[in-house]
Amino acid sequence: MVVSSVMQPKKLLFPPEASDYLRERGVRRSVRTLAKLRCLGGGPRFHKCGRNVAYATVDLDAYVEGFVGRAFASTAEYQAA
Repeated sequence: MVVSSVMQPKKLLFPPEASDYLRERGVRRSVRTLAKLRCLGGGPRFHKCGRNVAYATVDLDAYVEGFVGRAFASTAEYQAA
């Protein structure tokens, strides 16, 4: 098996698409909220593309993981953590 050393390009989403992407994963963030979080901090990492802003899907997934937190099997497990 040959493993390619060429990296796959990141899939970039513009804010309306990023908002929909997050909503599908259970985190509701409007386009305006994403804009506010870009200024204040606390939102997903973003890329500047000239005058435009784009979000990589891997960064949005990391944001969801950090926002949602880890999964628990039971309430007893949650209380122990």
